[in-house]
Amino acid sequence: MIRKSRALLRTGFAFLSLLLLAAPIAYSQQQESSPQGGQGPTTTDKIKLCVPADLVEHDGFENPASGSRMDAFHTALRNFMRDYGDVRLAYQVRQNAFEAFDPAHTDPRDLVDEVSAAANCPANDYSYTLPVTRPVTRATGNAVPDATQAAAQQSSSRDSLYRGWQYLTGQGVPKDAAMAARLYADAAQQGLPDAMYRLALLYMSGNGVNEDPAAAVYWFQEAAKRGHAAAQMELGFAFASGNGVSRDDVAAFRWLERAAEAGLPQAQGAVGAEYEAGVGVDRNESEAAVWFRRAADQGQIEAMFELGQSLRLGRGVTRDDGEAMQWYQKSANAGFAPAQAQLGYAYLTGSGAAQDYQLAAHWLTEAANQGDPYGQLNLGTMYEDGTGVARNFSHARALYARAASSPVPQVAERAKELLAAQPDSSDDEAVPGQAARSSKRNALIGLAALAIGGAVVISLLSHSGSDDTSAAAPNAGSSWTGSSSGTGTPVCCSNPTPTPPPAPHCHLAPTDDPFTIRPGLPPQGVPLTNVCD
Repeated sequence: MIRKSRALLRTGFAFLSLLLLAAPIAYSQQQESSPQGGQGPTTTDKIKLCVPADLVEHDGFENPASGSRMDAFHTALRNFMRDYGDVRLAYQVRQNAFEAFDPAHTDPRDLVDEVSAAANCPANDYSYTLPVTRPVTRATGNAVPDATQAAAQQSSSRDSLYRGWQYLTGQGVPKDAAMAARLYADAAQQGLPDAMYRLALLYMSGNGVNEDPAAAVYWFQEAAKRGHAAAQMELGFAFASGNGVSRDDVAAFRWLERAAEAGLPQAQGAVGAEYEAGVGVDRNESEAAVWFRRAADQGQIEAMFELGQSLRLGRGVTRDDGEAMQWYQKSANAGFAPAQAQLGYAYLTGSGAAQDYQLAAHWLTEAANQGDPYGQLNLGTMYEDGTGVARNFSHARALYARAASSPVPQVAERAKELLAAQPDSSDDEAVPGQAARSSKRNALIGLAALAIGGAVVISLLSHSGSDDTSAAAPNAGSSWTGSSSGTGTPVCCSNPTPTPPPAPHCHLAPTDDPFTIRPGLPPQGVPLTNVCD
């Protein structure tokens, strides 16, 4: 066993040296080398890593296949050791770490235990020695920084992020949005993208801070540039709506595209909507259908509806009424009013489905109760005709009156016409000529129903639905660094407006103002709180 461990030690040293060559792990307290090739002096030390035998002998720890789960596990360990490893400690990979490993959600701190550097690895474990090389940094001639101090600063920023979430949600502490904002700001100023994103959400909503969309855009952008997909999506919505920044449809599309490529379903639906409407990008119905399907497959309800529209109208795809009805049904079941209105219309007219007045009345009622003007208009005709429901002119008039205030011009105009044509009597008996008017009315409403898609484009682009209080607890994937892919600023968006302010410095001062991260805030009042300058 000793001979095997020694051979493995050499193999592990060579393999992991290669992986860590470009990203050394931690500071050493001993200054060893001199400048080379224009680089400053460096220092070298070693960190010991103990790895369970089954990971090496059965799971391919030493030579993981590219793109495999073990490769992701290996990378997570490497990045953790590079960024947070302390040369004064050794690290023991936990027995069930690989079995429990989820590349998207596992915190790398949960993969290892810290042990004394003087301790031997367990008898059956494989021992690896990892070389640690970093530049020596001198500040006014002071000694090289202590590794534990650097690690403590990193840990402090992560702790601030997590404690901010606890105060925001009341997890184990009293709810205090202002305290959450202070803690998020502390972590954001230390470079954590997820803290930047969460702080931006608070500024956008005015929760715990003064509402400030421009400050929100600044922090969204800082996180987005570091690859934070949710921040990229929020920044895209801000550019699309002109909220906190000058409206820029091209910039909006580019940032939303980044988030969509990272797999966020709402961003995928928005990209589909922009392709469909030709906003910020050339109109392309085929591309729109592709993105709607990607989002719909992940349960995005607006995209389910829009995919149904594409299939029913043959918009960028081969027409398929049967599949269109399936997507309408899924979206309607999830509570999306335009899908409920479209489903009701299909059952009312027998277009794409067998005619069923009871189902038509059910779905149109669901849509009308949510304020959908198409649902109100079509349900009004059913009450006026007594189709699938008991005839009731007063209900019909009330529904037409609600639809008449619709922001959709053709709906409002048609509702006003129908309202004006109502009989003076409140009697619900048949009125001469009613059947002729009903037939013409239903045909016109059928044409109007084709325009529902435009409302969904507006819905997808006008809000993101993100909520600072409902955000999940911070995890390693988003709180330490941004994604390694898709980082940086798109070509279109290198000079966003307004110009981001410099990173503020926050400190305690007498004031009675809510905490805010804006430069130049003068102290005032008596209570102590954080101010930033």
